[in-house]
Amino acid sequence: MKSWIKLVWVKRLLPLVLLAGVWGGYRWRQASQNAAELAEAARLAPVVAEVWVGTAEYRHDPARFIVWRDSILKARGVTREQLQTYFHDHPEETERYYGFAQLVSAQVDSITKIQDSIRKLNTKLSPQDSVRADSIARLQKRLESAPAVPLQK
Repeated sequence: MKSWIKLVWVKRLLPLVLLAGVWGGYRWRQASQNAAELAEAARLAPVVAEVWVGTAEYRHDPARFIVWRDSILKARGVTREQLQTYFHDHPEETERYYGFAQLVSAQVDSITKIQDSIRKLNTKLSPQDSVRADSIARLQKRLESAPAVPLQK
């Protein structure tokens, strides 16, 4: 008699256990997809920001820009096709790219601040200053290591 009672409860609980397993699997898959999208955005955002700033720098010399852009993409291990695929997969889902746009914006701000400080340094220092080359080299090194995510306070 006891085995029959246990069997009834097993039959009643089995659908709930299966439903919880399916729900947990769905949530896990969704979380892993979101993590993969964030990793891809963090990988591509600095490249897009550099190319965006480069378009302003080389706006009067398109041939030089293309050479510069291709060298940046090659150095970062990104192809034009990867960028185009990332942007053209879901053109109607603009909210999907909001976080990516924030990452790119933070990168562009960081790059332009560093470039502005390099320009100010170039105008303030005389050519005879021996510190100039070291300071410019340090600032350019900072430019290469700009953070991918804005710092939180």
